[in-house]
Amino acid sequence: MSVDDVELEKIKLKKLAKLLGKRPDEKKEPEKAADGNDVLYQHLYDRADEVLKAAEEQFPKETEQVKAALVKMYRSGRIVGNISGGELLMLFRSLGMPLHLDTRITIVEHGKAKSLQEKFKESLEDGD
Repeated sequence: MSVDDVELEKIKLKKLAKLLGKRPDEKKEPEKAADGNDVLYQHLYDRADEVLKAAEEQFPKETEQVKAALVKMYRSGRIVGNISGGELLMLFRSLGMPLHLDTRITIVEHGKAKSLQEKFKESLEDGD
């Protein structure tokens, strides 16, 4: 390649980068850094992952915005520490997203797990 060809290639690359909205000398961030889910999920505990999954199923668009905001705040240092399931649930509810979680109460009696409904039926049968 001649010197003119190299210069022409540089100009083409600069124009292409400008069209794509990037500067030619701009370095790419690693792919993993762009994925905010890793940042968010490492700070969740106490069933917060279940709350987030329920939110994604019930309010997919809004949940993506909340997740993006949380990741941004973690990266900027505005939030430090972890988020529990209860805290995350209260956040979604305060934002006007009434999440419905599948909740079950089980009772372990004599080494056997029973639902609350089964326990009530047994107590009603014993009372008759």
